[in-house]
Amino acid sequence: MEKFRVGPLIYITEGMDDDEGNFYWNGLPPVKYDESGIPIDINGMQCLPIESPLHPGWEPFETEYSTVLAHNIPTISHYKQWFDDNFLVISDSQIKKYILKWWHARTLTNTPFYAELLKRYSSIEEIQEAVWPDEQQS
Repeated sequence: MEKFRVGPLIYITEGMDDDEGNFYWNGLPPVKYDESGIPIDINGMQCLPIESPLHPGWEPFETEYSTVLAHNIPTISHYKQWFDDNFLVISDSQIKKYILKWWHARTLTNTPFYAELLKRYSSIEEIQEAVWPDEQQS
């Protein structure tokens, strides 16, 4: 049986032991992925709430301005709250990578700003360090 995943979520579906996944979906079970990479059920309905920060349509309401990215980004605590509310474990390092992924999906990549950013930093880890310089990177 296929395991459905979104980021750190592994859907627990019928026939799986609880220790094989970490995310209970209370609707119909996922059967495949849609074009945005979200698991969908037999009726084509997405199996991830839009309130999840992993959902492509999620919009944060608690942000902070990043001078490195020249954009408002979700705060780490705001991003983490959904995971805490759903009894899911996620590290700050993972959250930072998902926030950068969220930012990247909303950024025009064919701009001089983006090209300069890629010249200045050679890895995601370097960008993380620049965006969150006062926090320990893990």
